[in-house]
Order: sequence, then C-alpha cells, then structure tokens
Amino acid sequence: MRKNKAVYDISYPSNRKGFIYALARRESPADLNKDDLVNREALHKINKRGYIGLFQYGKEALIDIGYNTEEGSWTGKNGAVSEEAFRSSREIQIAAINLTIDLWCKRLRVWGFNEYYGKIVKGIEITESGCIAGCHLVGSGGLASFLDMPGNYKINKKTGKRHSEFDGNKTHISEYLDLFAGYDLETCCKRKIRVKLQDADGLVLKDKTVKIFSSYNGKHLNSKFEVTHKTDKDGELPVIVRHPDAEIILEIDGRKSETISQKADQVQPYKIIASDMKVSAPLAAKGTPEPKKQDEMEQQPQQPSSDAENNASKDVNFHLSLLEGDTKKPISNVKFTLVYKGKPKQHITNTQGIKENIIAEIGQTIQICMAGEGNLQPIKSFTVTESLRDTVVKVSLPVHTFTITVVDTKGKAVSNTEFSIFYRQREKSKKTDHEGRLKVKALVGFVYGFGNKGKPLLHLRCLQSVSIRQITVNQKAIQNAQGALGTNSITAVAEMVTQAASSVVGQVLKPKNNTAQNKPHKQPSKQTDKQASKQPEKPRQSEPIKQMNTHTEKNGKPLTVVGNEKKSEADKKQREGQLPSGVEWVKKFPDNARFEDLREPFKSNVKLFLAALKEAGISVRINSVIRPPQRSYLMYYTARIVSGESNPMRIPRFKDYKQAANAEDVNIDWTCGGNIRLARANAQKMKAAYGIGDTVAEPFSSNHNKGLAIDMTLSPWFGIGKTVKNASGQPVVIKSKRDMIEVGKTYKVFHFDTKARKPGGDDPHWSVTGR
Repeated sequence: MRKNKAVYDISYPSNRKGFIYALARRESPADLNKDDLVNREALHKINKRGYIGLFQYGKEALIDIGYNTEEGSWTGKNGAVSEEAFRSSREIQIAAINLTIDLWCKRLRVWGFNEYYGKIVKGIEITESGCIAGCHLVGSGGLASFLDMPGNYKINKKTGKRHSEFDGNKTHISEYLDLFAGYDLETCCKRKIRVKLQDADGLVLKDKTVKIFSSYNGKHLNSKFEVTHKTDKDGELPVIVRHPDAEIILEIDGRKSETISQKADQVQPYKIIASDMKVSAPLAAKGTPEPKKQDEMEQQPQQPSSDAENNASKDVNFHLSLLEGDTKKPISNVKFTLVYKGKPKQHITNTQGIKENIIAEIGQTIQICMAGEGNLQPIKSFTVTESLRDTVVKVSLPVHTFTITVVDTKGKAVSNTEFSIFYRQREKSKKTDHEGRLKVKALVGFVYGFGNKGKPLLHLRCLQSVSIRQITVNQKAIQNAQGALGTNSITAVAEMVTQAASSVVGQVLKPKNNTAQNKPHKQPSKQTDKQASKQPEKPRQSEPIKQMNTHTEKNGKPLTVVGNEKKSEADKKQREGQLPSGVEWVKKFPDNARFEDLREPFKSNVKLFLAALKEAGISVRINSVIRPPQRSYLMYYTARIVSGESNPMRIPRFKDYKQAANAEDVNIDWTCGGNIRLARANAQKMKAAYGIGDTVAEPFSSNHNKGLAIDMTLSPWFGIGKTVKNASGQPVVIKSKRDMIEVGKTYKVFHFDTKARKPGGDDPHWSVTGR
C-alpha cells in the first residue's frame, strides 16, 4: 500500500487508519503504532489554549460531533462522560476523529468545496483528505479563504474580514493540505475512484507517471484541472475524488483513456492496460439502470441454467486466499467472515488456505473480517470487478504487536516472573519486565493463551484496536500457588485471571479445565498427617457458566466463553425496579470541584502549594474535591468487578452501609438482570469513563468523602521542566514525577503514588495522607 508524506519521520499507509495516525502524530504528537503507555502524555495533553487529547479538540469541534453541549457539559456519547474520561481513552478519541472525518466530508460536499478537488492552488493539489485535515485545523472559513472561493464563505461574519488561514499556533492551512493529501478515507463517502495500472501481460506497472485530467462546470468555477502522479509498487494511483459528474481522463506515455465519470454514490475500481489504455471494468452510460442485485453472496452453483446466463454474466466467480501478514504463507482451516450487501456470512479456508468458488455481483463491495470480542474486525474491503473472474484474491492478515501487563489485585506489577504464551499449538516462555510487561505478536483475530508452563489459564483474542492487555491476578491465588510450589509462580490462579483491554470491552475467555491437582510440598515431620495432606485452596468459581462457540485457528474447535450465570428468584426479586449498570451511572452523583469545600488545615496547605505552582508557570485544573459516598460506592465496586475481586451477584447494596442510613440510595443492578457477561462488560466501560485505576477507596473511607483530598491535573505533566519553590522557599527543578511529589510533601500535600512510578498510581490524586 502507498505511504504518504512522513509526519515527524514516520510515514503512514494511505488509508483511513493511516490518516488518523498521521493526524494524531502532527497534533499531539503521538505515535499510535505504540501502546498507551508510550502515548500517555499525548492522550492527556492540554495545550495553553485548552485544546485536548490526541487530536487537540476544542469546544466547538466537540460540540460539532455531539460530545459537548453549548453549555459545556459532556453528553456521554461513545463513553465521553467527562473531560477526564475523554482524555483517558484512546478509543473515545479515535471514535471522535472518525465522526469529525465523516462530518467534514459531508459538509465539504454540501457546500461545494469538492469542485476544487484536483486543482493546484499555490502549488498544492487540493484533495478530499487534505481539505478535511485543513478544516480540522482552521475550519471551513480558513479553507475558503485559501481557495479564494467566491461569495461569503471566506468572510468572517463577526469581523467582516477574511477568515484566518492560520490556527492559534501560527500553523498555516497549506501545511495540512499538503501533508495530508491523497489519503483514501474509505467510508466517509462512496465517491472514490481507484485505478490500478497493468501491462499487456497483466503485470503491475509501478513508478509509472500518469497525468490525470478532470473537468466540471460547477457552482463556483468552471474547471479543467491537471495533476501528475506515479503508481506505487502495486501499480495503484492515489485515490481520485472529484465532484459528481466530473469527467476524468488518464494519460500515460501520450495515450489517453476513455472518459471516466465520477459517480455520486459508487466506489469505482478500474484496471487499465497501459499499452492500449483500455479500462477493464466498462462504465455504464449516464442514465443506464443499475444491474439487478442478488440477495446474498453464495457458493458457485453447479450448473446455471440457460435462462440464468444473462444474470450470471453480472456475477463474478473468484477464490479467496488468506495469508500470514509477515511470512505471506497461506493459512489453512481458518474461519473468517465476508460482509456482502450488509450481511455477514462465515467461511473457512481449505487445507491450501483458499476459500473457493465465491460468487458476487460486479460493483458490490465485499468486506473481509476476522472475529473479535463481541464485534467483527474489518481486515480489507474491495469492490467486485470483471477482472476478478476466476482469480485468487490474496488477503494478508496483519500481525499485531501488543503489550500484556500483569498486575495483582492491588495494581502492583507482577515483575520478573515467567509466563507462557500459547499460540498456534506452540508454547513460548516469556518473562515480565520490571513493570510487569511482556510483548506479544499474533495474527489479528487469532486466539492465544496465557498461563504457566504447560497450563494455559485463559484464552484471549488478538484485537487490532488494542495495544495493551492488562491481566489481573488474584492475590490469594498467588499466595496459594506460592505455598504449594515454593516458587514465585502463578500456576494456581486459573479462573482468578481476568482481562481488561485499555478501555476496550470484550468477552473474557474461560481458562481450560485442569484436572490434575497440585501436590503439596513435603512438610516438616512435626506436622500431622492431616496438615501434610492439606491441599492449597483452589480458586473458586462462584457460578456455573454458559458456553458458546467462537473462532479459533485450531481447525474450528470451539473455545469456551464466560457467559451468563444462574439467576435465583430471590435475585430477580431484589433487582426489581433497579437500573442496570452502564456508563449512564457515571453522570450520577457528580464530584464537587470547589476548592473552598476542603477542610482545614489541608485547605490552607493546598492553597500554598497551588500558589507555588502558579508562580512556577504551571497550570492547574481541579477535577474533584468532594466526592459523594454514592459515587465512591459506584467507583469502588466497578474497579472490583473489573479486577475480579467482586462477583456482580454478591455486591452489597449501598443502603446496607451503616453510614448510608440517611443518604440517597444507589438503585443500581450490578448483575444487569443476571447477565454476568454484560455486567462485567459494563463495568469495564464504567471504569474507562470514570478514568480510575485499579485501587479505589471504599465508600465513606475515601479522603474525598471527608474533604481531605483533591484531584488536579498539572500542565505540563507534573510540572516537568519548571522550577517550583518548596514550603521552605527553596527552588526545586522538576525533572521527574518524583520531584513534584517531594515538593508536595513539604506542603503536607501527599500524592497517591508515593513510589512515583511512570506511569503509575492515580496521577491527579493528592490528599492529607496520600490515600
């Protein structure tokens, strides 16, 4: 695939994902090819003008996509219930930029900016993707000013002058128009012309110079444009997007193609033979009716009847081969899904890695997907053309590299410990680093196991959208394992392992059953026989599980998925009138962020600390001061469900707390009507929306409940690079998170993360005790 211009030394593929990664790189700057630990600062970034996150969103842009209201409150769309939730989640921010892309794509079409696509303005080719990036920078007014559009588009109604072509950082729109030109934004609209160049023998022509002529008589200008491009290593030109009914002609070595008309609602793929400039997929004349559509893609019939030959000529029979992304070897006996006319259908490759005899209608789009956790994972889309007839379409499954972080239930990294990764019938031993991390590579959609030598404890699926998998190990199970084995092993954890995927909620796959019992070590002779024969307590699974089949690469053998537990009549009766858990609860019982409500003497200590930060040029955003005990209750049990410490079926009601006798009740159904899988998934979403770590104080015990804690975000992060005076008036150069924490201690304002891990703890949290 073609790669576009490098952004800070990194070049990205010319597809929609590449565009998003490149834009984040330019704005934050992030490197979304790496995990969220690396991109932590970019995710949480707030610049001096208040723009936030990977893509530096301002208030107006957030209102445009429905994340904010005019009054400035968060709507909860896609889980964005607060600024902290937005800035803590890669997924929420990427969902936002996808909405922005589609919104600007539509606006630019409606307002006629697409009449300029293909024109050279001030030495820059105007493209769909470049314009969308430019509008994200300065809005449509700045784009209209750069294009010098007629009428009032370029005039700022408030000032009566032309819109500025610069953003607040003095970046000119021309930089974005050029840097982000030529990306194929795929699904933002169907107006895409894709051209592949071949020679007479069907071989691709790479690095071939092609002139592209386009003409259109429109509202703003009567245009005849010419641009020149070279084909990439696959013989493909950059995607062509023009105004509907624009006429396009390609010229190669002085030979011109027939005229191609840009359709308003079609993806138009063509193969062109350079020697005679013939277009392999002939275009229907204007006004020609669409071919009759089939109901669904199906297997090749054995012998079509003569009456069906006319309709069959509109169909193409082809084969599909799935290849490993790194080795390009065919993958045999693998399940995948084809989405055709909006309907998914599962298939499986044969022993040669090929799915034979697929029939589809010319002009239709096919999407190839692998299984995910709850949703399909799109791998590639293509449009059916005549040139596919009786050929093998080769599709490479991406190899995804991600990080597994292993922690105990207190959030402490399980470091320097050997685990095993089970993948494609092989076992590989890996040792966690000092932060409990290990790297894993797998094909997207494939299943891998995690556990100890010879014993996979749970199975997970490789998700291309997830860069971090956190596996939490129950402390009691660790202690039992250590007692039984006398080593720093996690062999006995089994069911007590849970997964959390960086705010991505998926199904948790059940570990395989281990029938062999762990034998105890030989005990001292003083022990009784009863003591000597005592087995370590096996991790307990509280409820029976329901099974369902899901894809694995091992010849289609099913895996077991944690499902709904049993529901008792008493449980059902207790849940009557309660509302199921979910992100909607995050809006309830909001924190109070008023500094004045802190209790003395902590209030005075914080005031002095804040004054020192302000003097040092560090901006402070106060997120929380007083937390209602109801919110603490919700946060506490959300974290415990995610870590596996609490079973949704056995969580006490808020009013069961003695201190809650006169407080408003929390009418939440943690079980989601007895659907435990949904309950755990919703807890994951709530945890991401709250922006909390694994350690949360129990209700009525939090310093936030007592007015003795404050959550605040410092910019730059922990004041690094600034000089701050401690309580004795001595200047301290802040070189690390620890430096700032030590300064806070002198004011008797203690940070939660006393060990100053990076990243670690609860970054915004300061209190009278550090808890």
